[in-house]
Amino acid sequence: MNLKTKIVTALLGICATALAVEYFILVVFLHYPSSAFTFNTVALAALPLLVASAFGGIYAVHISRRIQHFTATIEDISRGKLDAHVRGKERQDELGELARAFDRVLVSLKLAVEKVGLKKEELKLGEALEAKERAEREKREAEERYRTLAQSSPDCITLLDAHGKITFMNEAGRAEHNLPQHDERRPFITTVLREPYHARAKRALASALRGKTTTIEVQHKTKADHEWSLETFTPVKDENGKVSAILCVGRDITALKSTEHALTAERSFISRLIENAGVPILAFATDGKLLMSNPTLTKFSGYEKNDLAHQNTWIARAFTSPEAKTKIELAIQSVLSGKTITDFVLPLTLKDGAATLVALNITPLTGEDGQIRGTIHFLRDLSEIFTLERQVFDWVNPPEEPAPRNIQISPQAINSTARTIRAKR
Repeated sequence: MNLKTKIVTALLGICATALAVEYFILVVFLHYPSSAFTFNTVALAALPLLVASAFGGIYAVHISRRIQHFTATIEDISRGKLDAHVRGKERQDELGELARAFDRVLVSLKLAVEKVGLKKEELKLGEALEAKERAEREKREAEERYRTLAQSSPDCITLLDAHGKITFMNEAGRAEHNLPQHDERRPFITTVLREPYHARAKRALASALRGKTTTIEVQHKTKADHEWSLETFTPVKDENGKVSAILCVGRDITALKSTEHALTAERSFISRLIENAGVPILAFATDGKLLMSNPTLTKFSGYEKNDLAHQNTWIARAFTSPEAKTKIELAIQSVLSGKTITDFVLPLTLKDGAATLVALNITPLTGEDGQIRGTIHFLRDLSEIFTLERQVFDWVNPPEEPAPRNIQISPQAINSTARTIRAKR
């Protein structure tokens, strides 16, 4: 409701109130008969008030129009139009004084602008205000969109203040950590994480306050199906570039952690199996670095792990013959191309300098993606095979036993033996 409408409404209200008061005085106090109140009587009584209201309304319209002129002038000045004309300076009433005072303000503003050196095009006060309001409105809309996205995310999204206290947590996070609605300002680290991970989370929080994004693996206090997560601490900066808050996004990795534990157990079993195998085994990566060698290899050849740090070292020390060295290198290249070498016989030099024959089986070592990551060498001492062959030969072809000889015993010897036995009894 503008000023003109307000004034007219107020005058009409005054008129109605005056009529009511007049009726009350005449009827109640002066005992004027109410039957004497005819339409003409009421009209005559209300006519002066209506005329006064009409004059008041006209005057209100006149005043409000002058004020509207002032408003339009101020609006022009706010948009950078410093040459705007202030109307009503010639009036001798209060509106004239207001117009002259405002004109003096406008002159002072022009002088200040000229002193500073701003151009008229640069003085866009109204546009600046509109831009500010538009930016604030867009900011509020963006915050509302982000809040909606955060609430619909299946990940735990938490906003922390500079002290690490929760200022916002989405519904998925509250359900994951069993936190009630509208229960803010709790310390995130002690509320959500288990005690062994507090120090790690505090370091990540401090790093985020310095402007760095950090991701850590943590264990929660909550139920087993949301026990593990990757927490990413990201700094949130204000308009001045200062970190004002920290955005923490938690991705549940409990299922991956269970799979990791299963894989770790499987790898541990395979490692124990290789370590306890009765066959010498060693493996090298594609770049030649030693991946593993079991104790059986050390027992057989005398070479320790530090003696075989690289595949080239193994070839140089174990295969001293130039021909053997060339063959083992070609065999390894063939395996790296995807082939498998079986029953490959070569002379092997032991650490103490002795030589023996070995049969090698070399297979490619592949990763989970199917790519070749290295080679695995299985060795067999052929001297054991020679011993087994002799044992097999002895069983298949047993040596001939000598024929039993006929022993002749004389009667005199038998009688002598019998007398000796009786004498002992």
